[in-house]
Amino acid sequence: MTHHIKNAIKLLFVFSFIVFSSGAEGQDSPGKVKLLYENISVEALLDSLMSNSHFDISYDANALPLDSIVSVEADNEDLIDVLQRLFMSRDIMVQEVSDQIVISKKKTVIEKRFIRLAGTVIGDADNKPVPLVNISVVGEPLGTITNMEGVFEFVIPDNFIGRNVQFSSLGFKAGSLIVPSCDSTIIINLEETTIHLPEIEIKYQDANEVIERFLKNRKDNYWNESMVLSGFFRESIMQDDEYVDVSEAVLEILKYGYDQPYSLERVKFIKGRKRYDVDQVKNVRFRLEGGPFYFSRLDIVRYLDFFNTKGRENVYRYSFKGLDQEYERLVYRIAFRPVDDTGELLYKGELRIDSESAALVSVEFELTKNSLKNSRKYFIKKASGRVKAKPAFARYYIDYRPHSGKWILNKVRGELNVRIIDRRHKINSMFEAVSEMVINDLQNAEGVKFRFSETFKPNYILADEITEFDADFWENYNIISPGEALEKVFKITSYPQK
Repeated sequence: MTHHIKNAIKLLFVFSFIVFSSGAEGQDSPGKVKLLYENISVEALLDSLMSNSHFDISYDANALPLDSIVSVEADNEDLIDVLQRLFMSRDIMVQEVSDQIVISKKKTVIEKRFIRLAGTVIGDADNKPVPLVNISVVGEPLGTITNMEGVFEFVIPDNFIGRNVQFSSLGFKAGSLIVPSCDSTIIINLEETTIHLPEIEIKYQDANEVIERFLKNRKDNYWNESMVLSGFFRESIMQDDEYVDVSEAVLEILKYGYDQPYSLERVKFIKGRKRYDVDQVKNVRFRLEGGPFYFSRLDIVRYLDFFNTKGRENVYRYSFKGLDQEYERLVYRIAFRPVDDTGELLYKGELRIDSESAALVSVEFELTKNSLKNSRKYFIKKASGRVKAKPAFARYYIDYRPHSGKWILNKVRGELNVRIIDRRHKINSMFEAVSEMVINDLQNAEGVKFRFSETFKPNYILADEITEFDADFWENYNIISPGEALEKVFKITSYPQK
C-alpha cells in the first residue's frame, strides 16, 4: 500500500471536534490600522496582513497583480479603505462580507451563451430515479452526473447545439438526446440491460493476467500530457440524520501526466458557498480537513494503489468475479483483498477493467474490518480525552470515462460514518460525511503554473476558505444538483460563520 491512498483517505477521517456552550464567540471585524510597507509585493503584503493581525482576508489570486511591487502607508485608517485605495485603479472589488475582507475581480457580463438542460433520469422498468448517472457531450470532456435522487442540471455552451448528449449508468443501456436550441427540462428513461455475449467471452479469466494487461497498457490508455481539470466538489455532514454542514466549491486541478508519478497534483480553490447550521449542531463540531487536496490525489491509476507492482511485496490477492458493462463496454470484475489483513489501513473492493483495452474503468473499495478498528489512531483529532469516536464504515468509489481514445478521471465519492460519544455532555451522535467530486472539463496545461500560495493545503478546511453566499453563485459552472434537503439548506441567504 502506498502512502498516496493512505493520505487520500484522510479526506474523510481527519477532523476535529470541539465541545462548546450555546454562546459563540464572534470574529473581530476590520477596524483602524497603522501600516508602513515599502517596496513589497502585493502577495507578501496580503500574507503579512493576515499573519500579523486578526484580520481575515480572502482574495482571488487570478484577479490580483500578486507580483506587483507597492508601498502602503496608513495612520489610523480602516483597513478596507486602505485596500480599496490600493486597488482603486484596477478592476478589483474590495468589500466586507460577514466580518471578512473579500478581494475579487468585479463582475463582468458573460457574453457566451449557454443552454441549461435539467431533469431527472429514471429506470424504465420501475420508474425509480437512477443516481450517479454519467452525463456528457459525446466526443467532448464536458460532463456532469445525476445526484442521489436522479436529478441533474447540465450547462452546455450554445456552440454544442445539435450535438449528442449521452447518459450512461451501470446496469442500463446508454440513453441519448440532441442538445436543444433553448433551455429544457426533460425526463430520461434508461432501459435495464442484460449482457448477451458469445460463450467464448464468458469463460473464466485469470485475474492476475488481467491485472498484468492493465499495467502493460496503462501508458496507452491514459493522458501522459499535463492537464488542468475543472471540477465541482461538495462536502456534506449530517448529525443524527440532519444536515449541519454543507460546503460546495469549484476547483481547478493541475494533474501531471500518468507517466510522471512523482509530480504531485496541485488543486486551486476558485469559488464556493457553504451552510453551517449552528442551531442544528448538538454540542459537537465535526469538521473535515483537506478534502479537495486529498481528492485531487485519489487517483488509483496514477499511483497504482491496490496493484502489486515491481519492487513491492504482494499486498493484495485478486479473484475473477465475472463480467459486466460500463459505457456499453464489456468489463472484467476483479475482486481484491489483502493477503494479510494486519489492520494497517488496508482495503478490499472490486476493480472493473475494460476487456478490450485493459483500462481501469472504475473501482469500489472500503477499509477492511481490522483496518476500520484501528483507523481512529491514524486519522481522528479530538479536543477532549473524554470523547470517544468510533468509525462505523468508510467506503469509496472512483471512475474514469472515455475521451478522445483515452480515459480521464470522472468522479470520486467517499462516505464515512462515525459514532461520537461524550458521556460528560450526554452526547451520543452518528455523524455521516459524504464528499464527492466531479470533473466537468479539462484543458492542456502547457504553460500553466499554480503558485504554492494559491493552492489548497492538506490542513485547510473547505468551509473556512469560503467567505460569502451569492444567490446567483454558480453562474455557468456544472455542479451536482443538490437533493431536496440540500436545496432547503441553500435557500437560507444569511449564513452564520464558524
